[in-house]
Amino acid sequence: MKTKTLKLTINGKVYGPTAIPEHLMMVDYLHEYARLPGDALAVDSPFPNSDRDACHALASCVSPGSL
Repeated sequence: MKTKTLKLTINGKVYGPTAIPEHLMMVDYLHEYARLPGDALAVDSPFPNSDRDACHALASCVSPGSL
């Protein structure tokens, strides 16, 4: 499995550098690595805490020059 190194600053707190799988979605990084449960995996799902009917929507603000 190929990995990439990721280092983020979220709300002023630095996370990483962390080796993560290349295919990992940002929403999964926030849950699994940064332990931030605030984003929703499902929208109007009748199955709480389930990936069923998941939209995986996420908004991110990126600092200019950081990429």
